[in-house]
Amino acid sequence: MKNDMVSTNLVDSLFDFDNSASQEIFDYLSEHLYIQSHMALPRLQRAADLEDGNNFYRSCHKLYYAADDQSRHEAMDEIREQLA
Repeated sequence: MKNDMVSTNLVDSLFDFDNSASQEIFDYLSEHLYIQSHMALPRLQRAADLEDGNNFYRSCHKLYYAADDQSRHEAMDEIREQLA
């Protein structure tokens, strides 16, 4: 439960810093979301549809390793859709 709250706060903070001037903070938050999604993947796979857990992890991975703004925005859009 506590880990879910941390992940939710990370996602909310990440959305707040998307398109902001603070790229360093955004990078820091995306790194931690990627780490959290990796740690939570087995639990996501058990609790939800296997594909849903994998898709969320892939989106976090794509966000963390985004090479340009376009890739970053695509990954953010995927995460928003999955959490909607």
